[in-house]
Amino acid sequence: MKLRLRRTPFSAFLALIGALTASALVFACGSDVQPTAEPPPPVPAVEVEDPVAETKSIGIPDTFESATVDGLGDTQGFHGTTFAHGTFDTRELGGKPIVINFWFPSCPPCRAELEHFEEVYQQFGAPSGGDVEFVGVQQLGLDSIEDGAELFEEIGVTFPGLPDNGSAIQIAYNVFSYPTTVFLDRNHNEHRIWQGAIDKENLVKIVEEIVASTAAVIEDEAEPQAGDAVAVELSAEDEPVEPEIVYASTQVSTGFGDAPSFSGDTFHHGPFDLNDYEGKPVVINFWFPSCPPCRAEIPNFEHAYQTLGPPGTDQIVFIGVQAVGFDTAADGVEFLGKMKANYPAIPDIGGSIHIAYQIVAAPTTFFLDKDHNVLSVHQGYIQHNQLQDILDQLIASA
Repeated sequence: MKLRLRRTPFSAFLALIGALTASALVFACGSDVQPTAEPPPPVPAVEVEDPVAETKSIGIPDTFESATVDGLGDTQGFHGTTFAHGTFDTRELGGKPIVINFWFPSCPPCRAELEHFEEVYQQFGAPSGGDVEFVGVQQLGLDSIEDGAELFEEIGVTFPGLPDNGSAIQIAYNVFSYPTTVFLDRNHNEHRIWQGAIDKENLVKIVEEIVASTAAVIEDEAEPQAGDAVAVELSAEDEPVEPEIVYASTQVSTGFGDAPSFSGDTFHHGPFDLNDYEGKPVVINFWFPSCPPCRAEIPNFEHAYQTLGPPGTDQIVFIGVQAVGFDTAADGVEFLGKMKANYPAIPDIGGSIHIAYQIVAAPTTFFLDKDHNVLSVHQGYIQHNQLQDILDQLIASA
């Protein structure tokens, strides 16, 4: 699927930020009202037993843990530390349907749908006496745990939010685009997966379906059978050692065309700055090592690079941008070595490039013409013939 992308002018973005800031200031400061001639009678003082608790807006735990375990149904179980609900553990929820929403704070559609999830949680979850469990699993990397907790508080979300430290839960559920929602029935079998933002009407419809699921509950004490996956704790000696590689944070700046420019340290090709390639078409592939469709398409990009991109014959500039969060920069080095990929790639330390290009799914590929305007955007796995067709357009535009 090819998508045309029209980027919002940066000035409009700044205007939006200014408007939001102004609104926040008005809300915080209140209106300018003159005092009345007769002040109201004094309000009796109320004693507060715990003044510290009254002033602390977010009770964030000191440490967060998350891990996958053997589940009750055909999906992986998991547990972890939530923002404000203690520990969430699917093994303790046998017989209850579960709605798992995968999200991160700087993802616009994730933010937009959270209000729907809170409303449906109030209708079908614990607040109304219902038995449907809701949990938001936050992807870390572009945003911090504190960002997630603050967003939940800002929107007024009261169901558990669980930061996925180490990304084990998302990898187990094969989540590679955001938002994604997984609906589990009472046996914790997968009922449905919804990719992208979900409206309230469809959310209610699917929740009603899993509420109606009345099959017998799988006993959580059942012994694993031969061949079943079993969680094994790694000893300190088994933990992988990352090579001593240091990369500076990536930087975003104004480019020649409507695509943001960026710079950073590549794995094997030294510093990269998009502004150094004025007059050349550019292919920017956003990926990360543990993303299956990303892995599948790497050979297609390597073949195209060997044909069109080597220094000295580079008709087209190729650059890979790795999301750092699910995987480390060291994972990226190891991955490219196994794939025998030689084109330049940058670990996006800090996530600034992903944010500038509004990346919410992996893989995503941007194709820039020689003036660095966005010619097209392709979300998801790109086949060899699809890639070649767009590359032919880039060469023709040059």
